[in-house]
Amino acid sequence: AMTSPIIYICDHVFSGDRKIELIVHHNDGMWQLTCGREDHSIGGSSIRPVHIEHVVMEHYLAKAMMQTPQGHLSKLNMDGCWTGEPFDEE
Repeated sequence: AMTSPIIYICDHVFSGDRKIELIVHHNDGMWQLTCGREDHSIGGSSIRPVHIEHVVMEHYLAKAMMQTPQGHLSKLNMDGCWTGEPFDEE
């Protein structure tokens, strides 16, 4: 049986205050889905692990995740399109 992956989301997404606008797919396979803003606490205490089922897999999000390979990130831009780029872990 495959275990569902743990993904990390920010408190703003967890509470439903903001939608996901930044997807990071780390080199080790870990996913981080956040609102993409800079107002998170230092040290990552506002980032929490959840099972992937707990994130509402809206169509726009599932498609964007499929288009974000490991070591890349995708950002939701102003016109509602996702743009991808390599993500440097350093």
